[in-house]
Amino acid sequence: MSKNRKSLEVMRNLLGEELFQVITETFAGEKIKFPKNVESLDREGRNKKIQDDFEKGEKVTALMKQYELSESQIYKIIGRMS
Repeated sequence: MSKNRKSLEVMRNLLGEELFQVITETFAGEKIKFPKNVESLDREGRNKKIQDDFEKGEKVTALMKQYELSESQIYKIIGRMS
């Protein structure tokens, strides 16, 4: 069984048949990636939190773990938000 098929089966089990059908009909043929961290859907808000945490003295390594981002991503966010 392919990875995609396994993922769809998991979704079907989590959502139930009716909602699964609605979602598959709505997004048929589209490729959707789910973020590791749901909070990253609001990147602007997440980036502001990262900047605030950094300004309060939080270490970059701690921010990397907390937000599941690479060191270069953290530095880009801090630089972009400054």
